[in-house]
Amino acid sequence: VRGQGSLTLRMASLAAWFEEVVQNMGFFAEVRAYGNNLAYMNVMCHSSHLCDNVIVFYAKPLEKLPEEAAQLYREFLAYVFKYMKASMGTEAHCDVPQIELVTEWFVDMAEDDDDQKRRIQVAKDYSKEGRYEAEFNRIAAMKVNPDELRHKLMAYDSEDEISNVLISHLYEGFDLIPQMNLHLWGYDETEELADEDEYFEGFGCIVPHMTSILWDEDGVPGSLRMDVENNYNSGLYVGEWIRRIALTEETTQEDIESFKQSGESAMRFRMWHDQYEMIYDEFYGKVQ
Repeated sequence: VRGQGSLTLRMASLAAWFEEVVQNMGFFAEVRAYGNNLAYMNVMCHSSHLCDNVIVFYAKPLEKLPEEAAQLYREFLAYVFKYMKASMGTEAHCDVPQIELVTEWFVDMAEDDDDQKRRIQVAKDYSKEGRYEAEFNRIAAMKVNPDELRHKLMAYDSEDEISNVLISHLYEGFDLIPQMNLHLWGYDETEELADEDEYFEGFGCIVPHMTSILWDEDGVPGSLRMDVENNYNSGLYVGEWIRRIALTEETTQEDIESFKQSGESAMRFRMWHDQYEMIYDEFYGKVQ
């Protein structure tokens, strides 16, 4: 390293330069020292393609789509449920956080009496034996052959323009779903616990990422996201699709290529899911 000053200062300058270079490539670099000596750096890169902590798919289109399209959409949700290890609707298909607690909080945040009545009804719909339970159970029980479903999505054609737009978009994102298991990353409550996990390598806690299949953009998805942020969030890497790679003398070119591909997949998934949200909002609207 050229330049004047102590080794520590020169290494700090090198670290700052390296972080800038990596960030310009679309990644986030984290430079940590062993002890107080920056001459021994452990460099961690993260994919910087952001996603929400909670990725939501909606079941409401099942009420609106023509029969054939509705069945394809149902099978797609079953595919998401399996390959993204999603939680779904009623508590029988959720792990953490529990939907019952989320809907209780959702009701408590009512602005006035009329809003509270609406929220109470929504909470009842999500509850055990509520209006949505039978459909969620049906989705959870479905066995989907990915190759057959991909072909049916590709071949779908209807006079109904709305269903054509939605089903076509599902096909476009089909192969991304198995790559986007947002439960892949765990969570440790304390940094001390994280130190004991060789994956975390002492870098603290990681925010959980979840995929949920809910009924509608009725306020519950927002409450779920807030619950995750308030109760399960260490405050680090909020909303980030995390893939880590340590740059050491043992890092191979194959490791780097795999890391880059995971970041590219995350970016494509985010763009695809953003478009899914736009299609949903346009054709099915939001409950205010």
